[in-house]
Amino acid sequence: MKRTGILLLALALTATGCLEIPTQPDMKPPARESAPLVSVNPPPVKPEQVNDANARQSLDALRGELDRAANEPTTPAGRNP
Repeated sequence: MKRTGILLLALALTATGCLEIPTQPDMKPPARESAPLVSVNPPPVKPEQVNDANARQSLDALRGELDRAANEPTTPAGRNP
């Protein structure tokens, strides 16, 4: 009788949300979400920096600048954020 009473009490508490019964003993808490990483734009490529030895790297950097500029949100003229 005592066992049945405890079982009914545990069932009632579980049904109302007052008692949680773990389904898997090795459950890990959810991982914390980290803040999104903010990308820092590299400095712009200047004409005097480009030479024969680093032409390919300069071209890649310029393409990256153009891609970032194309994807940046633009603000209307005369409005400062």
